[in-house]
Amino acid sequence: MSMKRGKSFAVLAILTLLSALVVVVTPAASRPAAAATRTWTGHVDCYGNLTNTGINLKAGDRVQVTSATGLCYFYPGRPSNRMPGEGLNSRIGASEFTHGAPVTATAPMDGALFFYFGDSQYQDNSGNGYTVTVTVLSGERCQNFTTTSEYLKLSIGDLFRGVQMPSHIRQFADRSLISRPLAYMQLKGSWCYQNNQVTWRNIRPVQSQLTGDGLTGLVLSVQSTATGTVEVESYNGATRYRISQTKAVVYLEVPVAVNLTIEGVGFTLPAGARRPIYTMVMDTVLTGFGDVSCAATASAPCRAQGSAEYTR
Repeated sequence: MSMKRGKSFAVLAILTLLSALVVVVTPAASRPAAAATRTWTGHVDCYGNLTNTGINLKAGDRVQVTSATGLCYFYPGRPSNRMPGEGLNSRIGASEFTHGAPVTATAPMDGALFFYFGDSQYQDNSGNGYTVTVTVLSGERCQNFTTTSEYLKLSIGDLFRGVQMPSHIRQFADRSLISRPLAYMQLKGSWCYQNNQVTWRNIRPVQSQLTGDGLTGLVLSVQSTATGTVEVESYNGATRYRISQTKAVVYLEVPVAVNLTIEGVGFTLPAGARRPIYTMVMDTVLTGFGDVSCAATASAPCRAQGSAEYTR
């Protein structure tokens, strides 16, 4: 009897624990759902007549002409089967858009989507026509991005930042002691856009690292300080996100005094504790057009790179 009662208490305890777990678990925040996919399948004749798909595109829509089955003749003995979907064209309003099938393109403007066969060179087209399928993925398009800024030179002025520079070498303040980058900082993330608007973004913390050794007797280090603030801006009828003031600081420590030479002129760098000698500052811009760019200080330029597009 006691064993049954013990089992009952154990089951009750487990159920109580599960109930508590159900109470505390909350669903993860969901991203905005992508817009519905639009698809049209219809017949396009061989005589150059416009076929209205009934689809009204918005600038930035991704359009996929997924298939075109059938056959037309440009003229007797010249069938349209040398290339897939040969002779099949589309327009947005009166402007030429896609050619052939399968093909994927981005709508450059708003307007109705039409298909037709042929061109002005051949007027005696014939055949049964094409059965065409076109899909519009009007959901968000996304990219991953990376922006990188480098500390390109260790100058005489940098060495003496925060300490007194000997007067006889002040003329060399801007001269570089090392001709290769010493440190870099990097910002990574992703963003999505639709109808020229930034719809979602995810920015990772800024990373920084030394790229090599400095000079003998000098101890260099770098530390990220700020990922940057996000500012939403309006630009040419679209939105863009500016991640401004991404920063990383380069530090120098001189454990013991070091004797150095620049253009035959000798000088002594006194011993000193760790101190900041340079700050890399970078701005990153993500646009609703799918572009990523960056700007940085002249002595620490930056480069921007976006990945291939994907949808979500």
